[in-house]
Amino acid sequence: MNQKKISIALLINTLGNGGAERVVSLLATHLPKMRYNVIIICLERNVFSDDNFYHIPSDIPIVFLSDNKSSNSGLKKLIELPRLAWKLMHVAEQHDIDIIQSHLFRASYVNVIAQLWGKRLHKRIPIVQMVTPGQITYYDQEGILGKVNLALIRYCYPRAEHLVFKSIEMQYQANQRIKQLSQCHQSVIYNPYDIDAITAQGTQAAEFIFDPTTFYLISVGRLIKLKRIEVILQALTMLPSSTELILVGNGADEAHFRQLTKTLDLDKRVHFVGSQKNPFSYLTKAQLFILSSETEGFPNVLVEAMLSHIPVLSSDCISGPREILAPKSNPLEHLQIGNPVEWTEYGGLYAVGDATTLASAIVSLQDDRLKMQQLATAAYQRATDFSLSHIISRYDKVIQSAVTT
Repeated sequence: MNQKKISIALLINTLGNGGAERVVSLLATHLPKMRYNVIIICLERNVFSDDNFYHIPSDIPIVFLSDNKSSNSGLKKLIELPRLAWKLMHVAEQHDIDIIQSHLFRASYVNVIAQLWGKRLHKRIPIVQMVTPGQITYYDQEGILGKVNLALIRYCYPRAEHLVFKSIEMQYQANQRIKQLSQCHQSVIYNPYDIDAITAQGTQAAEFIFDPTTFYLISVGRLIKLKRIEVILQALTMLPSSTELILVGNGADEAHFRQLTKTLDLDKRVHFVGSQKNPFSYLTKAQLFILSSETEGFPNVLVEAMLSHIPVLSSDCISGPREILAPKSNPLEHLQIGNPVEWTEYGGLYAVGDATTLASAIVSLQDDRLKMQQLATAAYQRATDFSLSHIISRYDKVIQSAVTT
């Protein structure tokens, strides 16, 4: 007799362009090869790009709990949580789902509230797993809505059967903040990368003309204030005019960064190319990747740049970059503004917000092309530690442990 396949729902806010969305797309593509039935459940539609940015295979069902766009206000999104959870409970019942694994904070709130609905109505309750997307301390700076989110995290997260953290520092910070998490099963699993696909996409042509006499910096990600793009722009003002910046991505604060570019008289040196389905065609042709974020969960784009065979410079932010570029160092210690760049075997780390140190590090690499080549080679080798096969096997163990305990 054939054993019933485990049915797992990957729950996420939308299927737009983002790190958590990319992870969900990879899990959805490869978990079915490991004896699982997989369904993706989205809280809503996506406002900035199509509803399937990473092209989930057509045989993977995708269910939307709402036709609303993700541009709704934070307050409205919170108010909608019980309604979305009610719908999730019915979708889980309809599809006979064994495990619901949520991949963003709001999706995790809905996951737990649906569990509570199910218990009250004596429904069959799927196992709740949560993949934590970032530092919960981010909400400390978000006013009243931040306080509400922190309250929801304190209430919901201890109710998960298993918590997956994307970095050691993320796990440490969460457990320090919420003591009740100690009762949950926990794992640290870094994000997976399809190295063959990234390599293949990197050989394709980009929709941009690269001038061979120009030194191109590149940054990829959402154009929001948390990414601190202004730090790169400020550094660019200290660099030779032959140095230019390519910004791949879009986001709520794009207009702000465009205006700052004009204010700094960088119009001709900064290229906003928008969100790209194939950012690797840009990464492989630029000379140096820059991550300037104030905070991260586990920065996908940093590893993707390393897999694109270019050297990388990253802010030493919470969390992820230090664990990626300096894995033997203490992940809980970080550079402060004024500290010199920390050169590791795999790239450079500079303090969050330190445009002067960033500019100095860029110049030092421009003057030492051999070092750039050595860093690019070492960075690629380090990035292979996050191969798809290795990381998917870690998720497989988490799922199996849930159904065998």
